[in-house]
Amino acid sequence: MLKKQYRLLTTFEFNVVRRHGIVLKSAYFNLYFLFPRNYTGNPKVGIVTSVAFDKSAVKRNRAKRIISEIVRLNFDKLLNNVWIVIHPKRGVLIEDYEKINAEFVKAVQKISLPH
Repeated sequence: MLKKQYRLLTTFEFNVVRRHGIVLKSAYFNLYFLFPRNYTGNPKVGIVTSVAFDKSAVKRNRAKRIISEIVRLNFDKLLNNVWIVIHPKRGVLIEDYEKINAEFVKAVQKISLPH
């Protein structure tokens, strides 16, 4: 689990990123990112799984743990001043960890490109 200072905590922060951010779609997750105007600091990440993902809380939590570990291991590759919200897809539960990690690294590289 990421430290509290590196996580999105409020519903407001999640909604701002989803509403005003840019979305990158992958086979395993949708990644929303935003560079807030008056924010300077470390990157902040949030992971969301709803009942629509799966009715079983065990499966939803497993998906969050998989994505959280990938984010933790690749945290140094994230740019400062960015907020990220990740919505895992069902493929996360059945696919190899390495493939999901590779997709995440590709998405992070796309964030790094100028917009």
